[in-house]
Amino acid sequence: MKILSLLDNKTRKNLLLLFPCGLLFELSNAALLPIIPAYLQEVCSTIQEVGLVMGFFAIGLILSRNFLGHMADKQGRKVVILIGTISGVLVPLGYLSIKSLYGLIFIRILGGISLAAFSTAYDALVVDWSPHQYKGEIISYMNLISPLSFCLGPLIGDLISQAIGYDGIFAVSLVICLLAVIFALKVKNKNTYANHNHQPINNFIKNKSIRLLNRDSFLIPTIVMLLMGINFGALITFLPLYIKELSINFNTGIFYSIAAIASFIIRFISGNASDRYGRGIFITTSIVCYGIAMFILSQANTSFELILAAIIEGAAIGIIFPLVTALVSDRCGMQERGRVFALCLGGFDIGLAIAGPVLSYVAAFYGYQTLYSLATLIAIYTFIIFITLSNKTIKNSLGFAFGLTKDYHQIQQQE
Repeated sequence: MKILSLLDNKTRKNLLLLFPCGLLFELSNAALLPIIPAYLQEVCSTIQEVGLVMGFFAIGLILSRNFLGHMADKQGRKVVILIGTISGVLVPLGYLSIKSLYGLIFIRILGGISLAAFSTAYDALVVDWSPHQYKGEIISYMNLISPLSFCLGPLIGDLISQAIGYDGIFAVSLVICLLAVIFALKVKNKNTYANHNHQPINNFIKNKSIRLLNRDSFLIPTIVMLLMGINFGALITFLPLYIKELSINFNTGIFYSIAAIASFIIRFISGNASDRYGRGIFITTSIVCYGIAMFILSQANTSFELILAAIIEGAAIGIIFPLVTALVSDRCGMQERGRVFALCLGGFDIGLAIAGPVLSYVAAFYGYQTLYSLATLIAIYTFIIFITLSNKTIKNSLGFAFGLTKDYHQIQQQE
């Protein structure tokens, strides 16, 4: 990539260590993605129990995200990345050794804590090492870990589980995450945030989070991520069961892989373009694409429709995650970056938590097609919120959302 030649040696070295660390961590999780719902279906009695247990993953995210965001700002990003990767090793180990319902709930919570730690600190450290003029492009490239892992992971998970069973894929996931720990040990903090004064953690929880939510610059991205989290939760929790019900000869892992390829490709375009044309138009496009994908799923009866939905959904996710990260980093200083990322990603976590237990009742009583029709309506609501409230006034919001005006919440970066 040309961008690497424009960076100094120290920055380039750390980004090149962070990337395989993130890729291995995400791959360890992605390999389990198509497996867990089917595995839980064998342990749980009803679809509601499956949704409930799946939802505890997001509970772990929610309960730990703010604490870990504060720790990333106070103690440095590296220690939080290590917490994430080491916890990530314990998750497949838990699946190998614990088979009870309550034990699985604990494992799901631990998995949420692992992802909360890693994603918060990884995103913050990537931005720390990104020169401001290349920020959107570098974030998009570094976030390629998600589509790459989602492209390979589900296929690996399906193949290994079919060949040697669930314990086989749990063991593979454990080994992959151990490799991520090795890379995490070599990563360096940038250290420029270490000199800032910090309040005790209890003051942060009581005051800082509330203050951040009182700022529209962070509240609206958090709400957008919450609603997107609900839809994403509907996808990862119920899609394997939906495809099974449709009786289509279609592998769930292929859906995730196609989505990942689309996500991979779109990031090469959106990151660099957002540095030039603004974040708003691309986030708007992402929300619209997600709504279209959910609508196609609600009407799907053929493999072609599932493939089309996967392409559009993958493109949407490939845009929104790195660009919301870039958007909120434009709006905050380095010393509060970990907390702000924790807050906004925490919105996504809450959406995931809501999706499992709540939408399981929709699926049970009205069916999966109705569930994805509801997800389409949620995407429409998200679109309305973003285009009218994403900036200081409705006029500014409309202009920003369609790429016609600047982001009036952006601050002058001094790093």
